Amino acid sequence: MNLEDLEVFRTIAFEGTLSKAALCLNLSQPTVSRRIQGLEHQLGVTLLDRSTNPVHVTPHGIMVLEFAQSVLDSWRDLKTVLSDIPAVKGTVTVAASTVPAKRLVLPAMAHFLREYPEVQVRVSVMDSARVLGALNTGNVDVGFVGFEPSGEQWHVESIAGDEIVLVVPDTPRYAHLHSPVAFSALQHLPFVQRESGSGTWNTVREYLLSHGIAPNFRVVCEVDSNEAIIQTVATGVGVGFASQQIVAIEGSPVRVLTLEGGPIMRNLHVVTKWAMDLSDAANIFIRYINLMYMPTTSLE
Repeated sequence: MNLEDLEVFRTIAFEGTLSKAALCLNLSQPTVSRRIQGLEHQLGVTLLDRSTNPVHVTPHGIMVLEFAQSVLDSWRDLKTVLSDIPAVKGTVTVAASTVPAKRLVLPAMAHFLREYPEVQVRVSVMDSARVLGALNTGNVDVGFVGFEPSGEQWHVESIAGDEIVLVVPDTPRYAHLHSPVAFSALQHLPFVQRESGSGTWNTVREYLLSHGIAPNFRVVCEVDSNEAIIQTVATGVGVGFASQQIVAIEGSPVRVLTLEGGPIMRNLHVVTKWAMDLSDAANIFIRYINLMYMPTTSLE
Protein backbone atom coordinates (compact mmCIF):
# COMPACT_ATOMS: atom_id res chain seq x y z
CA MET A 1 0.00 0.00 0.00
CA ASN A 2 1.26 3.47 -0.79
CA LEU A 3 -0.07 7.01 -0.98
CA GLU A 4 -0.87 6.77 -4.69
CA ASP A 5 -3.03 3.68 -4.11
CA LEU A 6 -4.99 5.53 -1.41
CA GLU A 7 -5.39 8.58 -3.66
CA VAL A 8 -6.73 6.42 -6.47
CA PHE A 9 -9.26 4.74 -4.17
CA ARG A 10 -10.39 8.02 -2.65
CA THR A 11 -10.87 9.58 -6.08
CA ILE A 12 -12.92 6.61 -7.32
CA ALA A 13 -15.09 6.80 -4.20
CA PHE A 14 -15.73 10.52 -4.73
CA GLU A 15 -16.13 10.45 -8.54
CA GLY A 16 -18.19 7.26 -8.75
CA THR A 17 -16.50 5.67 -11.76
CA LEU A 18 -13.04 4.49 -12.71
CA SER A 19 -13.10 6.51 -15.92
CA LYS A 20 -13.80 9.78 -14.09
CA ALA A 21 -11.14 8.99 -11.50
CA ALA A 22 -8.62 8.29 -14.27
CA LEU A 23 -9.42 11.64 -15.87
CA CYS A 24 -9.01 13.51 -12.56
CA LEU A 25 -5.69 11.82 -11.80
CA ASN A 26 -4.36 12.05 -15.38
CA LEU A 27 -3.93 8.26 -15.48
CA SER A 28 -5.17 5.62 -17.89
CA GLN A 29 -8.24 3.66 -16.85
CA PRO A 30 -6.32 0.32 -16.91
CA THR A 31 -3.77 1.84 -14.52
CA VAL A 32 -6.51 2.96 -12.13
CA SER A 33 -8.11 -0.50 -12.35
CA ARG A 34 -4.79 -2.26 -11.62
CA ARG A 35 -4.12 -0.03 -8.62
CA ILE A 36 -7.51 -0.63 -7.00
CA GLN A 37 -7.29 -4.37 -7.67
CA GLY A 38 -3.82 -4.43 -6.12
CA LEU A 39 -5.08 -2.58 -3.05
CA GLU A 40 -7.96 -5.03 -2.66
CA HIS A 41 -5.54 -7.95 -3.02
CA GLN A 42 -3.21 -6.57 -0.35
CA LEU A 43 -6.05 -5.97 2.11
CA GLY A 44 -7.92 -9.18 1.26
CA VAL A 45 -11.30 -7.41 1.00
CA THR A 46 -13.55 -5.92 -1.69
CA LEU A 47 -13.56 -2.13 -1.58
CA LEU A 48 -15.98 -1.34 -4.41
CA ASP A 49 -19.26 -2.85 -5.56
CA ARG A 50 -18.71 -2.74 -9.33
CA SER A 51 -22.18 -4.10 -10.16
CA THR A 52 -23.67 -0.61 -9.80
CA ASN A 53 -23.18 2.56 -11.82
CA PRO A 54 -21.83 4.65 -10.21
CA VAL A 55 -19.84 2.14 -8.13
CA HIS A 56 -20.65 1.90 -4.42
CA VAL A 57 -18.11 1.73 -1.60
CA THR A 58 -18.49 -1.49 0.43
CA PRO A 59 -18.56 -1.51 4.28
CA HIS A 60 -14.89 -2.50 4.28
CA GLY A 61 -14.30 0.21 1.70
CA ILE A 62 -15.79 2.84 4.00
CA MET A 63 -13.26 1.89 6.69
CA VAL A 64 -10.40 2.15 4.19
CA LEU A 65 -11.77 5.43 2.84
CA GLU A 66 -11.68 6.94 6.34
CA PHE A 67 -8.12 5.67 6.74
CA ALA A 68 -7.14 7.06 3.33
CA GLN A 69 -8.64 10.44 4.11
CA SER A 70 -6.70 10.64 7.39
CA VAL A 71 -3.38 9.57 5.84
CA LEU A 72 -3.66 11.85 2.80
CA ASP A 73 -4.66 14.82 4.95
CA SER A 74 -1.66 14.18 7.21
CA TRP A 75 0.58 13.94 4.14
CA ARG A 76 -0.76 17.26 2.83
CA ASP A 77 -0.18 18.90 6.22
CA LEU A 78 3.37 17.54 6.37
CA LYS A 79 4.15 18.90 2.91
CA THR A 80 2.78 22.28 3.99
CA VAL A 81 5.05 22.31 7.03
CA LEU A 82 8.08 21.19 5.04
CA SER A 83 7.47 23.84 2.40
CA ASP A 84 8.05 26.47 5.09
CA ILE A 85 11.48 25.01 5.89
CA PRO A 86 14.46 26.36 3.94
CA ALA A 87 15.27 24.28 0.86
CA VAL A 88 16.96 21.01 1.76
CA LYS A 89 20.22 20.34 -0.02
CA GLY A 90 22.76 17.56 0.09
CA THR A 91 23.39 13.96 -0.87
CA VAL A 92 21.73 10.84 0.53
CA THR A 93 23.63 7.57 0.08
CA VAL A 94 21.44 4.46 0.03
CA ALA A 95 22.24 0.74 -0.08
CA ALA A 96 19.37 -1.63 -0.85
CA SER A 97 18.97 -5.32 -1.50
CA THR A 98 17.30 -6.18 -4.78
CA VAL A 99 13.65 -6.54 -3.71
CA PRO A 100 13.49 -3.38 -1.56
CA ALA A 101 15.33 -1.50 -4.32
CA LYS A 102 12.72 -2.34 -6.98
CA ARG A 103 9.72 -2.49 -4.66
CA LEU A 104 10.39 0.57 -2.49
CA VAL A 105 13.46 2.70 -3.10
CA LEU A 106 13.47 3.39 -6.84
CA PRO A 107 9.72 4.18 -7.15
CA ALA A 108 9.82 6.45 -4.08
CA MET A 109 13.05 8.13 -5.18
CA ALA A 110 11.43 9.45 -8.36
CA HIS A 111 8.72 11.19 -6.33
CA PHE A 112 11.19 12.38 -3.68
CA LEU A 113 13.49 14.04 -6.20
CA ARG A 114 10.58 15.93 -7.72
CA GLU A 115 9.74 17.26 -4.26
CA TYR A 116 13.37 17.98 -3.34
CA PRO A 117 15.24 18.87 -6.54
CA GLU A 118 18.32 20.10 -4.68
CA VAL A 119 18.92 16.71 -3.04
CA GLN A 120 20.96 14.03 -4.80
CA VAL A 121 20.30 10.35 -4.00
CA ARG A 122 22.96 7.72 -4.69
CA VAL A 123 21.65 4.15 -4.67
CA SER A 124 23.77 0.99 -4.63
CA VAL A 125 22.06 -2.41 -5.04
CA MET A 126 23.61 -5.39 -3.24
CA ASP A 127 22.60 -8.34 -1.08
CA SER A 128 21.29 -7.71 2.44
CA ALA A 129 24.49 -8.76 4.19
CA ARG A 130 26.52 -6.25 2.19
CA VAL A 131 23.94 -3.54 2.89
CA LEU A 132 24.53 -3.99 6.62
CA GLY A 133 28.29 -4.01 6.04
CA ALA A 134 28.09 -0.68 4.19
CA LEU A 135 26.01 0.80 7.02
CA ASN A 136 28.39 -0.51 9.65
CA THR A 137 31.42 1.12 8.01
CA GLY A 138 29.56 4.40 7.48
CA ASN A 139 29.76 4.20 3.70
CA VAL A 140 26.01 4.80 3.34
CA ASP A 141 23.39 6.75 5.28
CA VAL A 142 20.47 4.35 5.09
CA GLY A 143 19.88 0.74 4.08
CA PHE A 144 16.92 -1.33 2.92
CA VAL A 145 16.95 -5.08 3.54
CA GLY A 146 14.68 -8.10 3.29
CA PHE A 147 15.16 -9.40 6.83
CA GLU A 148 15.27 -7.86 10.29
CA PRO A 149 18.91 -7.55 11.41
CA SER A 150 19.86 -8.36 14.98
CA GLY A 151 22.15 -6.21 17.08
CA GLU A 152 21.83 -3.12 19.25
CA GLN A 153 23.66 -0.94 16.70
CA TRP A 154 20.68 -0.93 14.32
CA HIS A 155 17.57 1.21 14.22
CA VAL A 156 15.05 -0.84 12.22
CA GLU A 157 11.60 0.05 10.91
CA SER A 158 9.30 -2.31 9.01
CA ILE A 159 7.80 -0.45 6.05
CA ALA A 160 6.24 -3.03 3.69
CA GLY A 161 5.37 -6.67 3.29
CA ASP A 162 6.52 -9.21 0.71
CA GLU A 163 5.68 -12.81 -0.18
CA ILE A 164 8.28 -15.29 -1.37
CA VAL A 165 7.03 -17.96 -3.75
CA LEU A 166 8.39 -21.07 -5.44
CA VAL A 167 8.90 -20.43 -9.15
CA VAL A 168 9.11 -23.36 -11.54
CA PRO A 169 9.69 -23.57 -15.30
CA ASP A 170 6.54 -23.55 -17.41
CA THR A 171 7.62 -26.77 -19.16
CA PRO A 172 6.26 -30.34 -19.34
CA ARG A 173 9.04 -31.61 -17.05
CA TYR A 174 7.55 -29.63 -14.14
CA ALA A 175 3.87 -29.91 -15.09
CA HIS A 176 3.27 -32.40 -12.25
CA LEU A 177 3.96 -29.71 -9.62
CA HIS A 178 0.91 -27.87 -8.29
CA SER A 179 0.16 -25.72 -5.24
CA PRO A 180 0.56 -26.54 -2.48
CA VAL A 181 3.87 -28.32 -3.12
CA ALA A 182 4.69 -30.96 -0.49
CA PHE A 183 7.88 -30.37 1.48
CA SER A 184 8.98 -33.91 0.59
CA ALA A 185 8.95 -33.01 -3.11
CA LEU A 186 11.58 -30.29 -2.65
CA GLN A 187 14.36 -32.77 -1.97
CA HIS A 188 14.00 -34.24 -5.47
CA LEU A 189 14.14 -30.94 -7.38
CA PRO A 190 17.17 -29.10 -8.82
CA PHE A 191 17.40 -25.60 -7.36
CA VAL A 192 18.56 -22.22 -8.58
CA GLN A 193 19.50 -20.47 -5.34
CA ARG A 194 20.48 -17.04 -4.02
CA GLU A 195 23.81 -16.46 -2.31
CA SER A 196 24.08 -16.89 1.48
CA GLY A 197 23.87 -13.13 2.19
CA SER A 198 20.48 -12.81 0.53
CA GLY A 199 17.50 -11.72 2.61
CA THR A 200 15.24 -13.80 0.35
CA TRP A 201 17.21 -16.98 0.98
CA ASN A 202 17.55 -16.28 4.73
CA THR A 203 13.76 -15.91 4.97
CA VAL A 204 13.18 -19.17 3.07
CA ARG A 205 15.74 -20.98 5.19
CA GLU A 206 14.15 -19.84 8.47
CA TYR A 207 10.68 -20.76 7.15
CA LEU A 208 11.75 -24.29 6.21
CA LEU A 209 13.58 -24.84 9.49
CA SER A 210 10.48 -23.71 11.40
CA HIS A 211 8.58 -26.53 9.65
CA GLY A 212 11.27 -29.10 10.47
CA ILE A 213 12.71 -29.13 6.94
CA ALA A 214 16.48 -29.04 6.40
CA PRO A 215 17.09 -26.80 3.34
CA ASN A 216 19.79 -29.06 1.90
CA PHE A 217 18.67 -28.87 -1.70
CA ARG A 218 20.48 -30.02 -4.82
CA VAL A 219 21.73 -26.63 -6.01
CA VAL A 220 22.59 -26.55 -9.72
CA CYS A 221 23.14 -22.81 -9.98
CA GLU A 222 23.72 -19.89 -7.61
CA VAL A 223 22.82 -16.34 -8.69
CA ASP A 224 22.90 -12.88 -7.15
CA SER A 225 19.38 -11.48 -7.56
CA ASN A 226 15.68 -12.33 -7.68
CA GLU A 227 15.63 -11.31 -11.34
CA ALA A 228 18.42 -13.78 -12.08
CA ILE A 229 16.52 -16.51 -10.20
CA ILE A 230 13.44 -15.95 -12.38
CA GLN A 231 15.36 -15.68 -15.64
CA THR A 232 17.40 -18.82 -14.89
CA VAL A 233 14.35 -20.82 -13.80
CA ALA A 234 12.63 -19.79 -17.04
CA THR A 235 15.37 -21.63 -18.99
CA GLY A 236 14.22 -24.90 -17.41
CA VAL A 237 17.33 -25.82 -15.41
CA GLY A 238 15.60 -25.88 -12.04
CA VAL A 239 13.24 -24.25 -9.57
CA GLY A 240 13.85 -21.43 -7.10
CA PHE A 241 12.42 -19.07 -4.52
CA ALA A 242 11.81 -15.43 -5.42
CA SER A 243 9.77 -12.39 -4.43
CA GLN A 244 6.27 -12.57 -5.92
CA GLN A 245 6.39 -8.85 -6.67
CA ILE A 246 9.59 -9.22 -8.69
CA VAL A 247 8.03 -12.16 -10.56
CA ALA A 248 5.16 -9.87 -11.55
CA ILE A 249 7.59 -7.16 -12.72
CA GLU A 250 9.79 -9.54 -14.71
CA GLY A 251 6.93 -11.25 -16.54
CA SER A 252 9.09 -14.29 -17.44
CA PRO A 253 7.47 -17.61 -18.45
CA VAL A 254 7.49 -19.30 -15.04
CA ARG A 255 4.75 -20.71 -12.83
CA VAL A 256 4.26 -19.48 -9.27
CA LEU A 257 3.53 -22.08 -6.59
CA THR A 258 3.08 -22.12 -2.82
CA LEU A 259 4.18 -24.71 -0.26
CA GLU A 260 2.05 -26.93 1.94
CA GLY A 261 3.08 -24.95 5.03
CA GLY A 262 1.36 -21.79 3.80
CA PRO A 263 2.69 -18.52 2.38
CA ILE A 264 6.27 -17.41 3.05
CA MET A 265 5.80 -13.86 4.28
CA ARG A 266 8.40 -11.32 5.36
CA ASN A 267 8.76 -7.62 6.03
CA LEU A 268 11.03 -5.22 4.19
CA HIS A 269 12.96 -2.91 6.50
CA VAL A 270 14.66 0.47 6.49
CA VAL A 271 17.81 0.37 8.62
CA THR A 272 20.10 3.05 10.01
CA LYS A 273 22.94 2.90 12.52
CA TRP A 274 22.14 4.33 15.94
CA ALA A 275 25.45 6.15 16.33
CA MET A 276 25.34 7.80 12.90
CA ASP A 277 24.52 11.51 12.73
CA LEU A 278 22.34 11.78 9.65
CA SER A 279 21.99 14.92 7.53
CA ASP A 280 18.68 16.78 7.13
CA ALA A 281 18.43 15.37 3.60
CA ALA A 282 18.82 11.79 4.84
CA ASN A 283 16.30 12.25 7.64
CA ILE A 284 13.72 13.73 5.27
CA PHE A 285 14.31 10.93 2.76
CA ILE A 286 13.64 8.30 5.46
CA ARG A 287 10.51 10.13 6.62
CA TYR A 288 9.33 10.36 3.02
CA ILE A 289 9.77 6.61 2.48
CA ASN A 290 7.92 5.78 5.69
CA LEU A 291 4.97 7.95 4.73
CA MET A 292 4.77 6.56 1.19
CA TYR A 293 4.63 2.96 2.39
CA MET A 294 2.26 2.97 5.32
CA PRO A 295 1.97 -0.51 6.92
CA THR A 296 -1.21 -2.31 5.88
CA THR A 297 -3.68 -2.57 8.77
CA SER A 298 -6.09 -5.46 9.30
CA LEU A 299 -9.78 -4.85 8.70
CA GLU A 300 -10.94 -7.92 10.58
